[in-house]
Amino acid sequence: MHIARRKYAWVEKCFSTHQRLHKEYLNNKNNNNNNNKSNKKNIMTRIFTGIKVGWNAPMLPPKVLSFHNHSFTRIFRVIGGISVITFLSKKYLLFIYPFNYVVLLFALLHFLYIATISIIKLFYGIKVLKSDKLEVRNSPIDKLAKKIKEYSDNSNK
Repeated sequence: MHIARRKYAWVEKCFSTHQRLHKEYLNNKNNNNNNNKSNKKNIMTRIFTGIKVGWNAPMLPPKVLSFHNHSFTRIFRVIGGISVITFLSKKYLLFIYPFNYVVLLFALLHFLYIATISIIKLFYGIKVLKSDKLEVRNSPIDKLAKKIKEYSDNSNK
């Protein structure tokens, strides 16, 4: 019996070494999984922070924004939108003589207004992207959140 134990001692030694290595591997794997989970959570937090800051960033300069939100401008935008819809559906042809030209006039003015606002948004967006207004928490290290914020700001236009 003693000889049989010595004969298979190398098997027991290899098995115990394998068990020890396997335990170390599992411990390292669990630690890596915890690190990966915390990294994923950190990345998701940074992405949501960037989206939130970019979503809340102004799309227009303050003076243009105050004009855009004025009550008369809002009424003009509603009437202009209805005029554009009637023009595109060609229902304005059913109106009598002076009203069809009024609809065309409002549709044209509304189109010019929307085109002007879009051009202002484009140039203001480029200006904001070049400035440091989109810097998240004034941290140049957090480039991912800054890029996400820039993307959400551009898609918000």
